[in-house]
Amino acid sequence: MRLVTSIAVFALIACSPSAPAPGHSASNAASTEAQVDATTAPTNAPAEFEAAGGNVGCDYVPAGGTDTYTTPDGGPQLICDRVEPVYVRFTLSARGAATKIDHVGDASCCSGDMLTAGAHWTGGPFACQVTEDGVACTNAERRGFTLSRTGATAN
Repeated sequence: MRLVTSIAVFALIACSPSAPAPGHSASNAASTEAQVDATTAPTNAPAEFEAAGGNVGCDYVPAGGTDTYTTPDGGPQLICDRVEPVYVRFTLSARGAATKIDHVGDASCCSGDMLTAGAHWTGGPFACQVTEDGVACTNAERRGFTLSRTGATAN
């Protein structure tokens, strides 16, 4: 009889769900799972990415700016730099044409996630398509720029 009781207790323990780890409740586990499943970055946080090859990099600045930078119009801004053959920068606001800056005083490209050719990036009102050559980005009005090793044009 002891053998049957021991087997029953062992089976009950083996099949019972485990307790949450110390400091983790069931609601914390559900919250963590929801964060993992989220695929859209918040529009109120800065972000950086590089196009394949590392020659082009972009910084997304949310509306209101950051602790160290305020956008000219207070809205969101996309800033993309090309390193070679000549350093150049484009800035793009939510509305209006892109601005090309040929003489960049604070050359600081590139960091962030490396996106491969064919990747699509979105942040706030901006969308960028990464190509083998560089990146093409637009704003909510579908105005923007193309930036690559062979060219830097607003459209």
